[in-house]
Amino acid sequence: MVCELTPESVKLGMLKLTSNILEEIKVGQKEDLELVDRVVLVKQGKGVDFRLDEHGVLMFRDRVCVSDMSERVFWTKVIRVV
Repeated sequence: MVCELTPESVKLGMLKLTSNILEEIKVGQKEDLELVDRVVLVKQGKGVDFRLDEHGVLMFRDRVCVSDMSERVFWTKVIRVV
């Protein structure tokens, strides 16, 4: 949120950027057998330090688990944007 106060007015503005990268990572997690095994362990209560976030994305502590394929897709998109 941005707030600009002038003698004559108050201007408020907000910019929301969205990305579907987490959804792509989630799909990639389902295709990576090692990460699928981790999800099974988490669901069994045996995923030490691993968890599923509120969107079903596999996390290690506070970090998103990214499959090798998802990582390549991510960097390809970053390079395209730059």
